[in-house]
Amino acid sequence: QEAHHSPPYLDDLIRQAQPQLDIVGHLTVPGISNRTTAQDDALRALWTIFEALPVDGSASCVGITKAILLLTDGRIGPALDSRVRRNLRVPQLSTSDEWIRLLDEISEDVLSFEAIHRRLLRETIPEEFAQLEYGRLYDMALGPR
Repeated sequence: QEAHHSPPYLDDLIRQAQPQLDIVGHLTVPGISNRTTAQDDALRALWTIFEALPVDGSASCVGITKAILLLTDGRIGPALDSRVRRNLRVPQLSTSDEWIRLLDEISEDVLSFEAIHRRLLRETIPEEFAQLEYGRLYDMALGPR
């Protein structure tokens, strides 16, 4: 169905995001603290790009982080819906700096868990979830059931 609003359209945003997604590459939540300056800049740019998701105004952290979670195939997450934010005890975020600080904290959480319980092995995850990346698994653990 054809969109009934002025640009940018979702396809435009995804096209605009692709160079940034290429720079982010295979970065995952546990490795977020080891990101390069270019990857840091790309994450900030992705936030800015997806602020344009709604027809009017700018997107909340929910839409922005959901788009990034989906476009990174679950590597960068969680999506910050109200349940996830409540479980993380964080307010709605409004800047990329707040989001990146939270990603750093989530990374520390995952690494601390793995230091105590060892690396999350694919064999230990139920088969239907074994292909999922850390950002998506974290999203599922904290978010809607």
